[in-house]
Amino acid sequence: MKRTLTIQIIIILCLAAPALAQWSTPVRLSNPGGHADPQILAHGDTLHVVAEDFGPPDRIGYFRSTDRGLTWSNLRVLSEDSSQTLFPKMIGDGNGLMVLWRNSFYGGGLNIGYATSSNNGITWSSARYVFSPNRADLLYYSVSGVNSDVNIIFNGWDGDSLSFYAMKSTD
Repeated sequence: MKRTLTIQIIIILCLAAPALAQWSTPVRLSNPGGHADPQILAHGDTLHVVAEDFGPPDRIGYFRSTDRGLTWSNLRVLSEDSSQTLFPKMIGDGNGLMVLWRNSFYGGGLNIGYATSSNNGITWSSARYVFSPNRADLLYYSVSGVNSDVNIIFNGWDGDSLSFYAMKSTD
């Protein structure tokens, strides 16, 4: 009887635990406007956020918080070109942070742009690109980083069907 009662109490506590969560009041990070696809990464004691910022012009925006999300930095723009920027992704390890995005250039061509930070998001490199020349078939991508290795999986058209491609940073 005691064992059954103890099990029932444990079950009730487990089921009630999610209802006991406390949440802070929302804090606005950006000015009103068009923003989409936010990504967040905890890196050490800092929270990093990237998102599409529809501008104008279209760009990738970055915010950071060094106090567990109580206060946030102003928007920092990481993409620099006149293009459509989509699907921001962020990775981080002991060597720093990397933000990637897909560029659709208004003059034609698709690429994956990226910027890096070696000081926990205080400063960022200028935008660089994975492909030279641009591609015509880049649709979606995913990225993973371990130590200094960066791996990208993307899909694109191979004739009349879609295929996956894999690539790895060489530096």
